[in-house]
Amino acid sequence: MLTLAATAFIGWRYRRVEEQRRERRAEASSSSGVYGSESARIEAQEDIFYGQIVCIAARWCIVAGSIFLALFHASNVGAMERSLIPLLILAAANFFLQGRYMMRLPANALLLQLLSFVDLAVITVIVMNGNPEFFVFYYPVALAYAMVFVRRLTLIFTGVLAIGYTAVSALVAPGIHFNGDEATLAIRMVTLLGTTLLGTMYWRVQRARRPQGV
Repeated sequence: MLTLAATAFIGWRYRRVEEQRRERRAEASSSSGVYGSESARIEAQEDIFYGQIVCIAARWCIVAGSIFLALFHASNVGAMERSLIPLLILAAANFFLQGRYMMRLPANALLLQLLSFVDLAVITVIVMNGNPEFFVFYYPVALAYAMVFVRRLTLIFTGVLAIGYTAVSALVAPGIHFNGDEATLAIRMVTLLGTTLLGTMYWRVQRARRPQGV
């Protein structure tokens, strides 16, 4: 339920971002006409500027949901600390990004990509520390990434995620015993790929709706 709520929230937030972008695009186009000659470059910059709030929102959903699950499932103080410390680091990084975004000093594309991989690393560490149910938080990360970056980068990101999670599932105890575990893993990979493909398809639909300048 937490993942479904996070996914729905990310989709709604991205729609609001696109509405705001179209409104500002229409105002700028009518006043200066700048978008006509440099549309592609400006759109790429806008994807990062407006889209990063989606990544920030996804990260807050992950932090909130993971903290809830960590506290709910913790059997002792040590287990709780192992789950919470990576999340606190992630929350601190997100506070930094949120503050810069609110001051109109957003992160660049490289920093957003690096932090998305940090998200994957933090979730993977938690999964490896005896919390396999935390794999569900891969979905909002992948969806947010797909709504900000182009399809090629999204597929690379998803491929790295799929390979990494498969390796963790196979090599970290209890591993895969081929008694139905491999089918569960395959279903997770297919749904993860479907999530990212739907995200990048929605990104393309929204881009097609944007005015092309005057």
